[in-house]
Amino acid sequence: MANIPIKDVFGRTIYMKATGSGTVDDPYITEQNNTIINDNLPLPFGASTEETQSNIKTLTEVSLGKKGHALITSTLPQPGTWVAIQVIEAATFSTLTCASTTFPAINVELPAGFVLYGDISNFALSAGKVIAYKG
Repeated sequence: MANIPIKDVFGRTIYMKATGSGTVDDPYITEQNNTIINDNLPLPFGASTEETQSNIKTLTEVSLGKKGHALITSTLPQPGTWVAIQVIEAATFSTLTCASTTFPAINVELPAGFVLYGDISNFALSAGKVIAYKG
């Protein structure tokens, strides 16, 4: 069976190895080997490689909690830049300001273990305990 030509994201033709029995219209493919050519990836207009690497590093650090966290047990407002809130004891928010959120999860009891993700700029608990991760 011949290798199958496909286009990669750059429009170049690459080939998938095809083995097994089947028809030309419906091959049985058991293996995919793709060769990645070390070309420069397209960057956003005006961006530098160093800036892009820095942004990727920052996003990775945020996703791993490397910007820090805070244990919140009080009902005082918590202004700041938060990327996730993990409920450690059933919690209810009285205030929750999150970008691009039409109906925030306020006045609803969230169970322990629930994680709320978002671009959160302020929140306050009416009950419960949470760990808030800094952005």
